[in-house]
Amino acid sequence: MEISEIKTECNKIERHLIALEAERDTLLALLEEQETKLLDLETQKDHNKKGQIFLRLKAADTRIAALATIEEIVTAALQEIYGEDYIFTMEMKEVSSKEGENTGLFTILPCIEKMVNGKLVKRPIKGSNGGGVLEIISVLLRFAFGTYNNYGGIYVLDEALSAVSKDGVMEKLLIFLDRYIKELGLQVILITHSAEKFSQISALNYLVYKELGIARLRLISRDDIIDMQDFDVSS
Repeated sequence: MEISEIKTECNKIERHLIALEAERDTLLALLEEQETKLLDLETQKDHNKKGQIFLRLKAADTRIAALATIEEIVTAALQEIYGEDYIFTMEMKEVSSKEGENTGLFTILPCIEKMVNGKLVKRPIKGSNGGGVLEIISVLLRFAFGTYNNYGGIYVLDEALSAVSKDGVMEKLLIFLDRYIKELGLQVILITHSAEKFSQISALNYLVYKELGIARLRLISRDDIIDMQDFDVSS
């Protein structure tokens, strides 16, 4: 091979190397740019995570204050209905991540504290109380949350207190509901098969019945309800 040909080939290789170096530099610059963006994203992600946790913790502080107010409302109602042995609490437990990090999330466990054999015992309301207690607490919680959030709409209770069977408890419950609903100006629609009890405090009573397969509604008085009750018993 002639020297001129060798020089030509060398020049060609050199130009190719220069092109490859330029391409390498471009790729390195792009890599550095992407690494910088990735670092920025990771930093932003960390900031967002910390921000979310901060907001959740602040929300938790607000939640604690709200729960305290709701506990007071429900406890006062339970003590009026069942006696001073009853205290309603809502235990808030922090939820941690698999890595043990603070997530800012919480679970809430409603409990009842009451005197048992001279000792104050705390138990979850579910599974450790009768159906009547659970139903009353459920209704009280609806009213308490609504009151706390200034809810001005209608409360619809569908057989919500059907498990309350003791006459003494029912009498105190009716007195409480009558006073509480009137004091706060609440609007409550109660669907019940125990109209003879709740009609003692209701403003209006409606009978829902079927006629030729069509559901109909009729305004009735408390006397009508008592008459229907007497008829059912006698028949």
